[in-house]
Amino acid sequence: MNDIKQEVEKIGSAYAESFNRQDATGIAALYADDGMHINPEGHERILNSSTEAYSKLDLITKTSFSMRSGL
Repeated sequence: MNDIKQEVEKIGSAYAESFNRQDATGIAALYADDGMHINPEGHERILNSSTEAYSKLDLITKTSFSMRSGL
């Protein structure tokens, strides 16, 4: 179980670092090519090459704050 927690923390830290650098490519690299994203409202999206574009859009709309990692 510790291995899983460490892996999740590692991914969370990488996401936060990429987000704070406004690095959409770094964020997109954390997602599987054939993964699925389900947002809190239940909308689904297959992750593929458009993941980077969605990350860029997300960064544009959320530039007024920064993220920090930690569970």
